[in-house]
Amino acid sequence: MKQKIRFFITILLTVFSALSADVDSGDYGSEKMEDISEQSSPFKIELRTDVFGPAKTTTKGYLHKKNLHYNESQADISAVCYHDPEYNEAVSVQLGYNITQLYWKNIPTFDQKTFGNVQVGVGFFTERLCGWAWQVYTSLNMDNKYPGLNNYTTYDLLLWGKYTWREDINVHVGFLGWTGLKIDKVLPILGFDWTFWDKWQLNAIFPINASLVYNFNDRLSATLAGRFLWNRHRIEKDAYLSEGIWEYRNTGLELGVNYLFRNSFMINAHAGYASGGYVNLSTKNYRHTKKYRFEGSPYAGGEASFSF
Repeated sequence: MKQKIRFFITILLTVFSALSADVDSGDYGSEKMEDISEQSSPFKIELRTDVFGPAKTTTKGYLHKKNLHYNESQADISAVCYHDPEYNEAVSVQLGYNITQLYWKNIPTFDQKTFGNVQVGVGFFTERLCGWAWQVYTSLNMDNKYPGLNNYTTYDLLLWGKYTWREDINVHVGFLGWTGLKIDKVLPILGFDWTFWDKWQLNAIFPINASLVYNFNDRLSATLAGRFLWNRHRIEKDAYLSEGIWEYRNTGLELGVNYLFRNSFMINAHAGYASGGYVNLSTKNYRHTKKYRFEGSPYAGGEASFSF
């Protein structure tokens, strides 16, 4: 039994190592497809926060050995405005606010520490096709200091399909897309999830979910997960690097505990270690990019959601 568990953990870490080589995927770790039938009420509030320890910059130059500080928090409220129970088909709208802190102390390039985004999104979920579940989500992300459809605005798109191949195995396909800030990226979604020995589930879905889950019961579970972070923002206009762009990339491995109560309240606490990555600083046209690498650091965070 112990040898089999070690084998599956080795698979997870191997997948994680392969994915972490070059992942440009927002903030993903153990994401699940949103199944409307599992939501007890039409309205949902979600909160998430992550705090990273200071990470020392290793690139030579004026930032060498300076500590990079990075934290992120998100709050969302969503509502299901259409639901067809025959096909488990639904349309939802979402309003959110994201706060990111990224800064080095006392540097001439920019002194802005906090970057905020207002997010407006629309989602669609359906099981109309036999054996398939499909999720589509698109969002518009506006800078809180410079609202409107301008060069501070970004757009995200998700198309995610899940096919039930066997009772214990699902196959996942789709893509993720981002545009705005002169940065355009598309990544395929490809992988599988496998439930075995009743209580275990292996998720190897690039780049959405690389995790191993153990379900103690219907309410309590533990997760070992890879974490893939990619974030970008435009710097304020009155900075020395006026309207410049920073791009943050990092990967980590974390252990989390999840508790679900009556399908209406979920809470998660997790802690892990980020292996280190880099920040790209560029001009407003995404040119003259300079890459600053930083060391690893511990991190911790939590999530909560409530349906009503």
